Amino acid sequence: MRPLRLAVFSGLLLAALGLGPAAAIMWKDYTRAIAEAENRKDYPHAFNEALVLALAGENTGYDLLARYYATGTVVPTDLGVAARIVCLAAERGDRNAQIRLALLYAEGKGVPANPARQWLWAEIAGRDLNTTLREQYGINKMQQAASQQIKMADEDALRALAGTWQAEKAHPSDRFGKYCP
Repeated sequence: MRPLRLAVFSGLLLAALGLGPAAAIMWKDYTRAIAEAENRKDYPHAFNEALVLALAGENTGYDLLARYYATGTVVPTDLGVAARIVCLAAERGDRNAQIRLALLYAEGKGVPANPARQWLWAEIAGRDLNTTLREQYGINKMQQAASQQIKMADEDALRALAGTWQAEKAHPSDRFGKYCP
């Protein structure tokens, strides 16, 4: 756990100095370092680099951290933490995370199965997509499956909530918003 503490301390120190981790080195350098570390099977180093990316608010960092927690790489397997990380990326506007979160709610992995939340995140992910892209991403299929389990009035309320959704641009250490547990 010592490398983890060092990474967190470094990220906080840079943030306190006004130099976010992404300002110190471009995020592409971090993703390259993560890929190289994974190729060497140096997962603790890859985890630390992903943590720095996530602290900088980069969706790539969230994606990697969620994968590490879901698979138990470096850290103990914890699907709940993985789902919260995916949720944070989804709230920040990452469409892939939004679709993944809808699937997590459909499957009940890391979060309780919830057809209403499944429908909501599918709607948020696809609200600016045309019909063809919604089909390619599987959004319509996810919503149809969820619609069979929720009431029409609930669907209308969820549609209204999705219409007011705005990507969260708060600092990653802030609490989760109203769209995630």
